[in-house]
Amino acid sequence: MHKIKQLIIFAGLLGILSMLFLVNSCVTTPPKELTPEQRQAIQDSVMQAKKDSLNLLWSLGYEHYKQKSYENAKKYFRKIAFMDFMGLKDRRLQKVYQYLGTCYMHQETADPDSAEWSYIRGIEQLPDYPYNYEMLAYIYKTRGETEKAIEMYTTLTGLIPDTSLYWVELGKLLVLENNCDDGITALREGVAREPDNSDILQTLSESMKDCGVDTEEIIQSLEALVNQEPDNIQHRIDLARNYMDIFEFRKASVHLETASALEPENLTVLELVGKCYQEIGQYSKAVDAYNKILTIQPKNLGALCNMAIAYSSKSQYTAALSQVNKANAINPDYGYVYITRGIIFETAADKCTEAKDGKIEFSDKLAYELAYKEYVRATKDISTKSEANRRIGYVKPLLPTRADIFMNKGQIRPEGSCYEWIP
Repeated sequence: MHKIKQLIIFAGLLGILSMLFLVNSCVTTPPKELTPEQRQAIQDSVMQAKKDSLNLLWSLGYEHYKQKSYENAKKYFRKIAFMDFMGLKDRRLQKVYQYLGTCYMHQETADPDSAEWSYIRGIEQLPDYPYNYEMLAYIYKTRGETEKAIEMYTTLTGLIPDTSLYWVELGKLLVLENNCDDGITALREGVAREPDNSDILQTLSESMKDCGVDTEEIIQSLEALVNQEPDNIQHRIDLARNYMDIFEFRKASVHLETASALEPENLTVLELVGKCYQEIGQYSKAVDAYNKILTIQPKNLGALCNMAIAYSSKSQYTAALSQVNKANAINPDYGYVYITRGIIFETAADKCTEAKDGKIEFSDKLAYELAYKEYVRATKDISTKSEANRRIGYVKPLLPTRADIFMNKGQIRPEGSCYEWIP
């Protein structure tokens, strides 16, 4: 037995010596240097493996996501978020946090804390992408973290300044925080972008009352400032906007024309001039104002759409469609393009029915249906979703019924002299 123990100890020592020898051999023997081609081959192999992993995980996750199976989708998106995809350039790696955040918010038990983390990471990856800011603003509002929500909406108004929704939400939160001056200014920016939106106008009116603001008093003080400093453009803009708030568009236009003469290329002034003339029915002057904007900024989407509405008000529908189609070619994701095109069809249908003492025929219903379809498309853009739904509510009762379609088999587009312009 004693000899067996000695043999075991000896074998163990021999093993240790062998390992030391091997380690020493590894240390003392320099590795063979790889060629540049070999290094590139290894790098390509690693990148391909990462790409294959991403493709598989994304495919599995997105399939569940489309089916609104958020619990299952989350598992795969989490793996992507926490795996090492360093060096792999793929847009999906930047957007995965958006999808992951949505999964957290829509899973059976919402997890806003994890969603917040996801959206913050998403902003780090895509700082100019508005969705993550929108969702964070929603989370912060729900929690009552108003200051953080204000920060998100302030960023959004910088990213997409033409969107009324962000200005309105920012304004409401600022007023809630008793910052009435900035809040009302933000709400006015929202009104400037959607002057026909009664909801925004009501919000502005209520906020001004809550803040104890007397519009007539504001106007008097601004009139005094304009008299003291007649060349101060901003005073005239502020005064004009206050007149517009109380629907005194003719008085507003006087100050705006003076401001435009002082600064002919001031886009804000030109935009307000156009809107004032639209409101008082001087559509040719409105078109002139929008043309001046387009001379300075040929791709100004707001000017193109507003000009289209002005043309439709003059029953110049072909010219109206031409302008809105230009805007659509510049940015097909801009929701106001579809709002505008819907307004063109709706305006034409209204005028055609008015000419028949309010009688709505099948062709008129088809024209309203064209407007309805455009408004539905506008709901895909969060910035125009509210207005689109409001307009959908108006035209929906005017759409063709099954009986109408049955009685007019074969007719799929509006007919008659009213609608010859429709392509």
